[in-house]
Amino acid sequence: MTHCCFQSLGSLGASLIGLLLVWGNGCEAQPRSNVDVTVRQSIAVTHEQMRLRMRSLVQPMCGKVEASADAIMAGTNDRDVRTAALMWKIDAVPALREALFQPDPFTAALDTLVLCDQMMDYFDTGPGSKALGPASPQAVATCRSMETDFNQVLNSATFSGELPKVRDYAKRWAAEHPIRQSIADRPSVLARAFEKEFDIGLSPGEAIAEATNTVDDLNRKLGVYSDQLFRQARWEAELFKTELISELGADRAIPLLERAVKSADNAAADVNRLTPAIERTLETAQSVPALASSERQIVVNAIHEERIATLEQIARERAIALTEIAGIISRERGQVTAEADRIAMTRIDYAMHQVTRLIAIVVAVAAALVFLGMLIARRIFLGRTQRKSGSTQIHRAP
Repeated sequence: MTHCCFQSLGSLGASLIGLLLVWGNGCEAQPRSNVDVTVRQSIAVTHEQMRLRMRSLVQPMCGKVEASADAIMAGTNDRDVRTAALMWKIDAVPALREALFQPDPFTAALDTLVLCDQMMDYFDTGPGSKALGPASPQAVATCRSMETDFNQVLNSATFSGELPKVRDYAKRWAAEHPIRQSIADRPSVLARAFEKEFDIGLSPGEAIAEATNTVDDLNRKLGVYSDQLFRQARWEAELFKTELISELGADRAIPLLERAVKSADNAAADVNRLTPAIERTLETAQSVPALASSERQIVVNAIHEERIATLEQIARERAIALTEIAGIISRERGQVTAEADRIAMTRIDYAMHQVTRLIAIVVAVAAALVFLGMLIARRIFLGRTQRKSGSTQIHRAP
C-alpha cells in the first residue's frame, strides 16, 4: 500500500512539475549530449531508447550490490567487516541510482562505468580493501562483473558491437579520480560534462519532448526510490544498532536491552489495563452497523421525500413555463401576421401604382400614335388634292 501511495504521489508530483516546465519554461532549451563524433557514429539506438535502457538497469545493478553485501555479512562474524559491507550497500545503491538517472543517457552510461571502476579500485587497492579485509576480493569480483555486464549492454547498442574508447576513458577517469573516503563522496563525471560545449538551439517541439522526458524520469525515479526507501531505512537502523553496540560495549548494551524488555513488559501491562476499555470500544463498534443502517434509511427516506417534492415543483414550474411560452408564441404570431398583412398591402399598392403608370403610358403612346397617323393622313390627302388640281389646270390651258 505504501509503495502504491508513493507511486501515486510520484505521478501527481511529476505531472505538476511537467506542467510547470511546459508553462514556465515554454520553449527554453536543455543541454544536449556532446558525444565524440566517432562514438556517436557507432551508436545504433536513439536517444530515447538509450534513456529507457539506462533507467531499466537501476534495480538489477543495485540488486547485485545488495546481494553481494548480504553474502559478505552472512559469511563472517567480524563486526568491522559486517559494518563495512553494510556501509557498501548504504552508499553504493544511491550512487548507482543517481548515476543511471543522469538526465542525459550517454552521461549516465559513462558515469555508471566510472562508478563500477572506482568501486573496483576502492575495494582492490583503496580504503575499502582494508575495511572489508578478507572479503574485499568478493566485492572486487562483484564490481568487475557489474562493469562487464554493463559494457555488454553498451556494446549491444552499437553497430560494431564494441566501445573500447569509452571503456578505456572510464578506466582512466576512475584511476585519476579514485574514491578516497567513502563511495558517497566519489568524484563524478559531471565535472567533465560541465566542461563540454552544449547545443542549446532546441526547437519548441524538442523542448517539450525534453520536459516530457524529465517528467517520465521523475516518475521512474520516485518508483525506484519508494521501493528502496524502506530497505535503506532498515540498513540505517542496522548500522545504528551496530555502532551503538560497538560504542557502548556488551556490558552496557545488555542492561539497556534489559530495560527495553522491562519497558515492553510494562507496555504489555498497560495494554492489559486497557483491555476493558478496548472491549467497550468493540461493543460500541459492533453497534455501529445497526446505527449506520438506521441513519442510512432515514437519509434515504429524506432524500426520497425531497426528490418527490422537487419533481412536483419542477412539474409546476414546467406548466407555468409552458403557459408563458404559449402566450409569447401567440403574441409573436399575431405580430408576425399583422406585419405580413402590412407588407402585403404595401406591395399590392405599389403594384397597382405601377400598373396605373403603365396604363397611362400606354394610353399616351396610343394617343400620340393616333395623332401622328392623322397628321400623316392629312398630309397625304392634301398632297393628292394638290396633284389633282394641278393636272386639271394643265388640261384646260390649250
